[in-house]
Amino acid sequence: RKQKEISEEEDILAHAIKRKLRLEDTILNDPEDISFAACAALDLPPRQLQAALASSTIERLRGVKKFLDRDDDTKRKKSTTTSQANFVSAAVKKALPSVVSIESNGGEKAAGFVINKDGIIATNRHVVANSAESGVVDVTFHDGRKLPADILAVSEIYDIAFLKVNDDDDTTQSKEFAVAPLGDGDNVSLGDWMIAVGSPAEFDHLVSLGIVSTIKQRQRISNGKTTTFIGTDALFNKGISGGPLLNEHGEVVGMCTYMREDLNGLGFAISINRVMDAAEELYSNLE
Repeated sequence: RKQKEISEEEDILAHAIKRKLRLEDTILNDPEDISFAACAALDLPPRQLQAALASSTIERLRGVKKFLDRDDDTKRKKSTTTSQANFVSAAVKKALPSVVSIESNGGEKAAGFVINKDGIIATNRHVVANSAESGVVDVTFHDGRKLPADILAVSEIYDIAFLKVNDDDDTTQSKEFAVAPLGDGDNVSLGDWMIAVGSPAEFDHLVSLGIVSTIKQRQRISNGKTTTFIGTDALFNKGISGGPLLNEHGEVVGMCTYMREDLNGLGFAISINRVMDAAEELYSNLE
């Protein structure tokens, strides 16, 4: 009975190995012959090959199967690591054409992103505060174009501002602008990947990776709506204000707004849902 169980195991292992190494087209059917062919196909180091050939058929088959499983696991881990490394790059590439650098009076730089093909840009109110009197800021696009933009409307409560690109004198480019892919800022969970994009100081762009560390909600008294603020350990700095906070798919789920020094620099982004609500409220009559 024990010999029968071993023979059954040999048969199962041999045929699994035969399929794995694509030896179906061979005339090999005997488990021992398949085990020898597998050792040759794997191109084992001399000492390892010698030990395998000296083993019994069942031990040889088990060893080959273990080797193949370990190889599959290594490839799977490598593929997962590569995928995790690449999702950040893919997400940034998806959103970057819509991200702009904003320079207000005084030369300070921060970020914003296009939310409308006609050139409506969302950013923080404090980003454009120094230009409130003139009502105009300079906006640099991903392709290098630098255009003036009018301050269209601001929300003091939520530190949101909307700009309208003034491209009347730009006859060399299309009048449509790349629009940020928008996600759902009220549908994020603790631990989700977050990618912050900004335009600090001398850098065109700065990208940082983190997770959702906390989710904070506060209620707006006038209409009872709640506003979500996404807390993340992705690096926030002065130039990242107004920039998009992306999920792993490259969708904007928030607008980078402020940093809490008392929480070791934890950054907070207002939900893109609230930003778009404000856009509807503040400039719908202009469309």
